[in-house]
Amino acid sequence: GDTSSAASDVYKRQAQADPASTANTTPIPADGAVVIEATDTVWLRIYEQDSGDRIYEAEMQAGDRYEVPSDAERPAIRTGRADGLRITVGGQPVDPLGPAQTVISDVSLLPADLAQPRPQASTPSVN
Repeated sequence: GDTSSAASDVYKRQAQADPASTANTTPIPADGAVVIEATDTVWLRIYEQDSGDRIYEAEMQAGDRYEVPSDAERPAIRTGRADGLRITVGGQPVDPLGPAQTVISDVSLLPADLAQPRPQASTPSVN
């Protein structure tokens, strides 16, 4: 049984996002490969958000790269050094996963979710 064709159909449906929402930057492909590149020594864990099953766990060194498997259903990441990771989707850089020196978890690594702008990447909130 070859199930890859069924999986790619799901990705195609996800890729049909609202074109009006794309800014004038290069659109991030909703079915692009998600690559995590360390710019510093960073411990991270990638896991299925629903089941908690670990997909990948390592202390990455600067320059290390890891590609999130495309067959992961709802991959999420936990790390304490979001500022030490550079995430690209289909070669397009996305906003940082979280603020520096803060533990983040349950952050989706799905391409469509990564393509959404994250609030902390913009101007600091005024109290």
